[in-house]
Amino acid sequence: MKKQRRIKYLKNMGLDVWLKLDATEVITIDANQNKNRDIKSIELCDDCNTSHKYSNHTPTIDSVDLLILGDANENDSSNQAHMIKLEKLLENIIYSIGVRIEKVSKVDVCCVNFLNRKIEEIQPSRILVFDPLLANKILGNNDEIDILRECQHELNGILLYVTFNLVDILNNSDLKRLVWKDLCLLRKDMENK
Repeated sequence: MKKQRRIKYLKNMGLDVWLKLDATEVITIDANQNKNRDIKSIELCDDCNTSHKYSNHTPTIDSVDLLILGDANENDSSNQAHMIKLEKLLENIIYSIGVRIEKVSKVDVCCVNFLNRKIEEIQPSRILVFDPLLANKILGNNDEIDILRECQHELNGILLYVTFNLVDILNNSDLKRLVWKDLCLLRKDMENK
């Protein structure tokens, strides 16, 4: 099998490096092919000491149009296949609302202070939360998912939208229609900004 083909398969599997059994040749994904899009970093929160991964989407354009929030405590990276499905679902969602992937940043939130620092650092124009429990935590509410989804919210002067958890969407295809309704609200707002 040719080297480029192996790299393609490994990239599709979510692997960045492949080592032959005899360890004489290491194959890595070229940084130019990857453009740092899928690089993950680990950051320790100063406030709650939570160690978590976040997508290090360093936007190549001046601003971030959309900040996507997930719960740092929900990530179970032990199941690589499941994580790949979740990432593919998220990528499809981003494309469906018409936002360029380079203008999106994803952060897994461990606490409100960490989120506030990230918002100040990233300065997004809109926020999408994929978890009603996290949305309630961020907004200081205790609302049901239907109430959270019905309207836009505001956080630090930035419009915030709420939809279902990505894991729930992946496991229950009936939610996709409802998520699309939420995304249309966000999409309409982004077109009018």
